[in-house]
Amino acid sequence: MVDAIAHAQYIDFSKGWAQGLCELLALLTELHIPRASGAVRAGLWQGVQLNRGFFSFTLLHQLQHYFGPDLPLECVAERATDAFLDEGWPDLHLAARDACPKFTDLARQSFDGFFPAKG
Repeated sequence: MVDAIAHAQYIDFSKGWAQGLCELLALLTELHIPRASGAVRAGLWQGVQLNRGFFSFTLLHQLQHYFGPDLPLECVAERATDAFLDEGWPDLHLAARDACPKFTDLARQSFDGFFPAKG
């Protein structure tokens, strides 16, 4: 599968990390590369503040486990990643031009948490 990624497409990061990561995510999705299971990231989550809440690519039950029963969480909306990157989130007043930097922030947090955990 790694060979398929290496030979499938050149991903240009020279225009910035946000655009490059958006292209990389699209390619990984297209190649059906599985995402990490929750067990890999137990206890770790990433979120970005938006208005009076936050959004995350973490599953709700994982967030609830992290925060515990004394802070009940509610998912008020969901959006597909492709739609988020292409169109933003109009219902939450998040323009498309602001979606990629937020995605980049989440991706950076993921890498920052993942690699130290691996040693």
